[in-house]
Amino acid sequence: MDDYTERQNAETTVIVHIEGERGVENLDDILAVEGIDVLFLGPYDMSQSLGISGQVRDQCVEDLMQEVCDRATEENKVVGTYADDPEMANQWVDAGAQYVAVHVDGAILTHAFQDLVESVDR
Repeated sequence: MDDYTERQNAETTVIVHIEGERGVENLDDILAVEGIDVLFLGPYDMSQSLGISGQVRDQCVEDLMQEVCDRATEENKVVGTYADDPEMANQWVDAGAQYVAVHVDGAILTHAFQDLVESVDR
């Protein structure tokens, strides 16, 4: 496998996280980097950087994330993000995100098991 490193570099998806105001302020420089496949927006970290921790649906967070979506789309870059639920996922898909992680697997399983346990007659 003489070409292993070259092949892995060519086939590896490079995802950079933009998780705060500083990342958005440096967006032009980030967009100029060759080889980035996805700009991933972290809404919870974004809210933290804005001083409104956990308020991921606050207009300030949404405006910053929308700015990145718009500018990245203009540069033909893929935008990703995290969404708490399908409603939030659809919001960001509509805004231009193409790579969306919905919820976290541990929480999904926990809720499914809770529903299962609650559905059993005791």
